[in-house]
Amino acid sequence: MIPAHSSKRYFEETKLLVINKNSQIEHAKVGHLSDYFKKEDLLIVNNSGTMPSSFQVTTETVTAPFEIRLAAFRGETHTDYTKWTAIIFGSGDWRLPTEKRGPAPTVAKGTSLKISDSLSAKVTDVKSGSPRLIEIEFQSTQLIEDLYSEGRPIQYSYLNESLEVWDQ
Repeated sequence: MIPAHSSKRYFEETKLLVINKNSQIEHAKVGHLSDYFKKEDLLIVNNSGTMPSSFQVTTETVTAPFEIRLAAFRGETHTDYTKWTAIIFGSGDWRLPTEKRGPAPTVAKGTSLKISDSLSAKVTDVKSGSPRLIEIEFQSTQLIEDLYSEGRPIQYSYLNESLEVWDQ
């Protein structure tokens, strides 16, 4: 596999994997999608959204920004976006390979993670044996808006430029 190195989208040229009724695989382009359908065929489209999952945070004791990445949804209902499992990364940003970042800061249960003036998260648990893995609960009066305005897509150091949410 060759990963994407930029966020440029050319819809007609986007890769399409076709599996026919005989389970044969064909590589095609989205611009030729209609070639694979006949009358009365059904196309099911996934139009789910992508949430920004990377946040720069500080704490009262760690004032240099560090990154947390959302790893697993923990909300009690499908509309409760407050509760997540997250992973703490050391200082640096996506341009620096993870293994070259500084050590992840230590946080304790109850620590407040400041993201912006209107968005923060409370650490509700720190996994024993894996202190980089934490449970958080976001705090905001306009949570969805704040998640999208303050968060970024997860980025990787092999990219040539940063990705936007729509790239994913």
